[in-house]
Amino acid sequence: MKNIKFIYKRLVKYFNSFINKILLKYLTKKKKTFLNKEKIKISNYNKAFITIICLLFIYLFYLIIPVSYDKVWVQKNLEKILLEEFGVNFSVSSEITYEILPSPHYNVKNANILDNNPKEIQKLSEIKILKVFVSQKNFFKKEELKINKVLIKNANFYINTNDFEFFKNLVDKKFSTKKINIKKSRFFLKNTNNEIITILSAPRLSMFYDDQELSNLLNLKGEIFNMPFKLKLNKDFTKLNHYKWIIKSNKTKLNILNESNKNSNNITLGSNTTSILNSTFVTNYKYDKNLTSFKSSKSKLANFSFDYDGELSTNPFDLVLNINLDKFKIYNLINPNSIFIEILKNKILFNENISAKISINQKNQKSNSFFNLSKIILNINNGQINFDQTNLVNKKIGSLKVNRSNLFFEKNALLLNSNVTFEVKNLKKLYFFFQTPKKHRIEFSNMRINFDYNLLTEKVTINNIKFDEINPSKRLDDVISAFNIQEMNNIKNLIRNKNLFNRIISAYSG
Repeated sequence: MKNIKFIYKRLVKYFNSFINKILLKYLTKKKKTFLNKEKIKISNYNKAFITIICLLFIYLFYLIIPVSYDKVWVQKNLEKILLEEFGVNFSVSSEITYEILPSPHYNVKNANILDNNPKEIQKLSEIKILKVFVSQKNFFKKEELKINKVLIKNANFYINTNDFEFFKNLVDKKFSTKKINIKKSRFFLKNTNNEIITILSAPRLSMFYDDQELSNLLNLKGEIFNMPFKLKLNKDFTKLNHYKWIIKSNKTKLNILNESNKNSNNITLGSNTTSILNSTFVTNYKYDKNLTSFKSSKSKLANFSFDYDGELSTNPFDLVLNINLDKFKIYNLINPNSIFIEILKNKILFNENISAKISINQKNQKSNSFFNLSKIILNINNGQINFDQTNLVNKKIGSLKVNRSNLFFEKNALLLNSNVTFEVKNLKKLYFFFQTPKKHRIEFSNMRINFDYNLLTEKVTINNIKFDEINPSKRLDDVISAFNIQEMNNIKNLIRNKNLFNRIISAYSG
């Protein structure tokens, strides 16, 4: 600080001397002046103003010194400094310009990031604009050029499943204390066949090493599967191989907290807590190579406890999930405000690169429920979703099986078209449950139904019904038509279902 004051005083003294000895001496020689032939006097304020202007020009001249650097030298040295500082292999093009605003930096167009494989170098990104901000400390010695931060704009990042090791190693090592900021970019995740699995949009991303927290920090604001989210990653170097990341999405009311550690056998053990709406999923997992096995711990779906387990493969992406629910109504899963419907509305599960088989096993002891056992199968394959092989059981009466189904969007409707077969175990108890008049009762062993169900409005449309091999009558068509035009025809109302069943049996009996 003392040095700065000393330099400032010397500069002011020099310019005062300059003004008095040169400028005033010149004006004194003049015989006439515009102001009553008197010597021009310059106030201390004007002297200070002139000094500041001169200092500003000197500073500006200093800032433009890097313009004189050889462009080829700049290109090679930027690549070298970026690699040393960030551990990232940038390929800098010759389209380089030097700019002093908002602060001194090199503006590079059409740069790339390459992997570190010496045998076969792969391009990991294409960057339209790369801004490398440099330190102003010593432009007189270009060999001492240093970087303050880096800005990447309008870039495409290509991440093959084989490249995970590169990014994993990048996170494992300490980031630079200098920030890398990424704006208005996209990440393309590809499989081993170089096919795009999904696209992640990243309006804003920053990464750096925080020397106070002794952690790598990564902050991302992005969007995937039409779901905007924020991600924070923390690699804590005070703990051995400890990672913590948080994901939040206000649109889906999703919060994810994940913490993990890697042991000496290169196996990752971790815990994940996911909250969405009023449900919480707590999962303990183990990751080894491309396979993750997991199991739940004290999870809650709304007000019900449940458990689950399964396996997730990342190459290719495939999920097998088993869920066990007790004392839970099936209809709560397809409630328009349920978690499942919220996820479907965001079309996350309709991604063409997702493959999954989810089995929901449920025991329902409720006295007003017709089915007391169920196994709901959710099949997701290349953007197609169905419930084939789902089985609902009434131990005393019979079982209902989904033979063929398809879940899809049509305009603003989320529709399930399905063929189901109800196999009768005890016809007498079936009629007793539905309180069917004896005069209308018919003999049959199975009932087949094709229907459409709107999961958003809960409206059911029956397309056809058939008992065994008995052909439907005109009267039955009238019963179905009358049911379909009703506004309140959802499948949750047990009394209405009983009345409908009896009208159908009556139509068949003649």
